[in-house]
Amino acid sequence: MFGSNRPVSYRPPNIVVALMADAYNQPELRQWYCANECPLGKDRISESDTMPPERALIRLKKGMKEIDKAMQELANIMDDGVISEEEMELLPNIMEQFMEARKRIDENIMAIERSIKHKSFNKY
Repeated sequence: MFGSNRPVSYRPPNIVVALMADAYNQPELRQWYCANECPLGKDRISESDTMPPERALIRLKKGMKEIDKAMQELANIMDDGVISEEEMELLPNIMEQFMEARKRIDENIMAIERSIKHKSFNKY
């Protein structure tokens, strides 16, 4: 950055990102920060796409079958309290399905946050 004493790899404090997200009505800035910069969130949170609210809702509704299936598989594994070798192999896929569900829920939360400020779902 020309004329700045900050190092090139400058990471803004999380409060600055939160204030910018609120000021510019861009909740995806928080998501981006958590997915890419936050040491605690980098390996747990994935970046969500900005999309029209109706598309976010369709993606969530479409994913409900996979989420229900993953929950049923997890319930079956947890039923006896013991994780067999076969069940152990299923857990990464179940976790992946839950992470995808979190992403789809986050997309809808961001659409709602943007819409609250505009009092309309027509602007995104």
